[in-house]
Amino acid sequence: MILNFKKCEVRINIELNPKHVLQPEVAINKYLEKLLLRHTSILRGIPITFEILEMATKGIIDNVTMNIYLPAKIRFHLLVLNVNDEVECTDGLALGLFKTKINNNFNYNGKILIKSFYEENDLLKIEGNEI
Repeated sequence: MILNFKKCEVRINIELNPKHVLQPEVAINKYLEKLLLRHTSILRGIPITFEILEMATKGIIDNVTMNIYLPAKIRFHLLVLNVNDEVECTDGLALGLFKTKINNNFNYNGKILIKSFYEENDLLKIEGNEI
């Protein structure tokens, strides 16, 4: 199987607690790190790395929570892996990285067709069907 990677640039408003107003980079990095190795259908893949390209110096304040929403431009490097893609599994690991569940078998060897992605214990897992 040939793995596909792509770059994706997005603009997002990142929520900052007022205590991070003097060091917004810390809060932004924490937020973005939580997105790594999680499948997202919006980005159509799994973010592997990120880079902050632009960060506004002024944000929008929520008058109720007093949190600040700071616009930022982010570049993600993605592993392109989606539902209905074929992947190879060895000892229950797709691509040697993601745990799989194939017909309640967690140690499957062979090719699978990805049926869904789910998280368990903060880890991305793949459910699929035998090919």
